[in-house]
Amino acid sequence: MLFERIGAMGLSQFLSFIYLAYGKVWIVYHTISALFTNYSPDYRCKIPPIDHTQLYPNLTELDILNYTTKYDKENQKYDFCSRFGYNTSACVNGSLSCVDTSLPTIPCDRGYKYDTSVMNITAVTKFDLICDRSFLNSLSTSMIFLGMLLASIVFGNLADNLGRLKALILGQFLSIAGTVGNMFSVNTVMYITTRFMLALGTHGSEIILSVYATELTTSKTRTLCFGIINVGVIIGQLLLTGVAYFWKTDYAIMLIALLGTVPFAILAFIVNESPRWLLVNNKTDQAKKVIKRMGRLNGVTLKDEDFDNAKIPCEPNKIGQEMEGKRLKRKSFIALFKTREMSKIVLLLSLNWFACIFVYYGITLNAGALSGNIFLNATLNSLLEAAATLLIFFTIDRFGRRKLLACSHLITGLGLLANMTTTLIRPNGDLLTVAKVLAFIAKFGISFGSGIVYQYTTELFPTELRSNGFGLCATIGRTGGLFAPFLIDLQRIYIWLPNTIFGAIAIIAGFSTFLLPDTVGMNLLENEEEANYFYKNWRSMGNKRVEEKKSAIYVVNETFEMNEAELQ
Repeated sequence: MLFERIGAMGLSQFLSFIYLAYGKVWIVYHTISALFTNYSPDYRCKIPPIDHTQLYPNLTELDILNYTTKYDKENQKYDFCSRFGYNTSACVNGSLSCVDTSLPTIPCDRGYKYDTSVMNITAVTKFDLICDRSFLNSLSTSMIFLGMLLASIVFGNLADNLGRLKALILGQFLSIAGTVGNMFSVNTVMYITTRFMLALGTHGSEIILSVYATELTTSKTRTLCFGIINVGVIIGQLLLTGVAYFWKTDYAIMLIALLGTVPFAILAFIVNESPRWLLVNNKTDQAKKVIKRMGRLNGVTLKDEDFDNAKIPCEPNKIGQEMEGKRLKRKSFIALFKTREMSKIVLLLSLNWFACIFVYYGITLNAGALSGNIFLNATLNSLLEAAATLLIFFTIDRFGRRKLLACSHLITGLGLLANMTTTLIRPNGDLLTVAKVLAFIAKFGISFGSGIVYQYTTELFPTELRSNGFGLCATIGRTGGLFAPFLIDLQRIYIWLPNTIFGAIAIIAGFSTFLLPDTVGMNLLENEEEANYFYKNWRSMGNKRVEEKKSAIYVVNETFEMNEAELQ
């Protein structure tokens, strides 16, 4: 009722959505930055003076490889991690008399020479994360997802208990500190540690951003809100690709991220707290101030009778203050498993999150393994993301969340399995093009599903447990991010394995989605009682709204009663 009074989409909400979209730009930028900051270029052993162009101007790169590096005829590739063990310093004045390719090989003892045609400097080239140290590259990427996993556990609880904005400010502080530390890392331990800190803050902010966005909207404007925010996803991906293309160093990528993140963090100090969170936590005075401020920006002046009509008291009462402390104590993820119905929702959504993140980052971080230019592939991925976002905007309210999410998983899974089949045939020419198209179809499908699952999750949990529920599902999902980089590494041994596993997980998630209730056209659930009623009866309710269950969030002295419909 109050949102209808101040306007479901006025200047206040529009500015908030733009702010959240701006934050999403840098969250996505940070999240997939490893595609370029951890890019592993072609390399070989440094062989001075043989690879000195002035001393040996007539030697091509292939000549240098043949003189210095063993070629495996069976696997048809060079062993770039070692060289023939002759004394290279014996070659003087442009002579090749020291070359002896009959000697056994030794590890590269003069360091490595990297191809700089794609990226000039990355974490891989700075810390030599190749050969026997290549696992550290995958470890650094997995530490990003470990940070995300911990953020899902911690920040969901913090946001439900301390407030959305306090938790957001903490997340931004960690994000900025991690970015600065990452820029000036002097060894792999410092680099991996700061990557973890950066991911912790960035993903913590992402959880709060999605929940906060949902709570500023009504059922009529929620899709528009997420559509605006998802524009930030596309901008973040394209911006990252552009920065990497023009500057080609991990330092420049992190510097741009820092310059973009700081304004978002500063603005968090002046943005309004979520009015829904304030009301559910019995902070009625603060809620009134926020709602009045939103009304003024929308050109609407609220009076006391407006709050009376919404059954929000003009003054806080003693009983309400006493209840506030009790409510805060029981807000944890454990409450999500108090009933069988909510436990089922948590498990099904967690499977969807695992599939989305596991497959999404598996495809995104593997863009460099696709044939062709990595920058072109990354740009095409971004354009597919844009197409998916646009399609979501026009279809999600028409066909519902459940059917679209299930179909997106199934399309992704079938696309990946078909791509795996063409890979086994060792494609070339037209078949290679088919394999690439199938990979992009899979990318489109998982981008479509990922865009839905954020909104779907926030709608399926009640306000008092929304951040905890979102955080727990994201926690399970982020475990997929931990395993994705290592699974991608296995394609060096079993080229068919990654896409087979990614595809199978997507198909399983697709069929399981049909067991979830749809939330299209529904007002937000506010408390556990209302949520459990909906979970039990959604099949018989059909498209009816939850308004049929007129349960109050809580009643204080018969004056503080606010149900889900009245908040709209």
